[in-house]
Amino acid sequence: MEQAARETCADTAPNTTARSPVGLGSVRRERAQWTTEIALLGSGVFGNLAMSVLSPALPVIQASFAGVAGAAYLTKFLISAVGLATISVSLSAGPLVDRFGRRRVLLTACALFVVAGTIGMWLPTLPLIIASRVVAGAAGALIVATGITLIADIYQERPRERRIGASHAFGALLLGLLVPLAGYLADFNWRWAFLIHLIGLPMLACVYFSDDLRRLDERLAERMKERPNSRRRFPDSVLPLALLTLVAGAIGYSVQIYVPFHLRLIGSASAAMAGAMFSITVLSSITTSFLYAEVRRWIAPTGIFCVVFLGWSAGLATITFSASVLGVGVGMAVTGLAGGLLGPNLFSVVAAATTDANRPRTVGLIKASTTPAHSSARRRCTSSINGMARMARCWRLQQRPPCCAS
Repeated sequence: MEQAARETCADTAPNTTARSPVGLGSVRRERAQWTTEIALLGSGVFGNLAMSVLSPALPVIQASFAGVAGAAYLTKFLISAVGLATISVSLSAGPLVDRFGRRRVLLTACALFVVAGTIGMWLPTLPLIIASRVVAGAAGALIVATGITLIADIYQERPRERRIGASHAFGALLLGLLVPLAGYLADFNWRWAFLIHLIGLPMLACVYFSDDLRRLDERLAERMKERPNSRRRFPDSVLPLALLTLVAGAIGYSVQIYVPFHLRLIGSASAAMAGAMFSITVLSSITTSFLYAEVRRWIAPTGIFCVVFLGWSAGLATITFSASVLGVGVGMAVTGLAGGLLGPNLFSVVAAATTDANRPRTVGLIKASTTPAHSSARRRCTSSINGMARMARCWRLQQRPPCCAS
């Protein structure tokens, strides 16, 4: 009788496996340690922060090195160098994690981000500052790729989707706060903007004191010894996802290029107004990133990708045909709401399609595809989108497009 009762209780007990971290020992919990949660939540900001943190200070930096040959080009390369480093290191994130383990790579990347990011305060020449930006960008890429990989390792199904969405939202929120702060510091002294990289210190401490990450690394190392040849193969869906990401990136950057010129066309040439429009996009994307797990309850991943591109189309059409700042703001809000679903959906699909063995390599490849790159393919795609927007604007104003003018 007692045995039957135990079996009945076991059959009727709720299944909490999908809500529990995996690989964290015999104790099943819905939440990991708070240090682990903070490290995973904060990992999403570092790649974009390395790319954008010096943007407000670029004119001041260029003026400071005005007597240096090629100062204008070298100053702009402070941003481009980060993008190139991010692509290269994202592609190599998988082999690095395989060799050294997730926790060790994350610790090293956090330390490098702090050191390489802040050392620019004291470097005397632009080439040396560019070299430090390359290291900081590489470190930021490793943090993001490893953080997403760890979320996929530790959580399953809805908790995984919730944390991936929260990581993107929190990263966008921090970026929206830290980049203006860097500009404020640069008004006093452009070298003070490098202090923003100290945000890596709390991340470093959380990773170091996380027992969850230490245990997970030990278990994964044992598993890899049992299956040494299972880590090389990408899932079949990775190529379509990478191509989808490249197209999405081209659309995203076309908005950044097109909107300031459109605002000037309708009589609002203020740089502050352009910044406000992008702030609307960021705030909108934060909202939908946080709500991604709830959206996922009702819509399949393929449907969410369709919603993203339809939302972008509606937002871009609203911006293109708008003759007022209010209309542009509405279009930017629609674009942000749609775009906030893209990153969480993309990496949730990757997490579900991969195993512990091939996940770091796949996440690194997709991360490289999402990085701003000055490649000819993306430039051509972006130029085509901008060209279509200009044609539509000319049609709205009942003008002949330049390409068709006699």
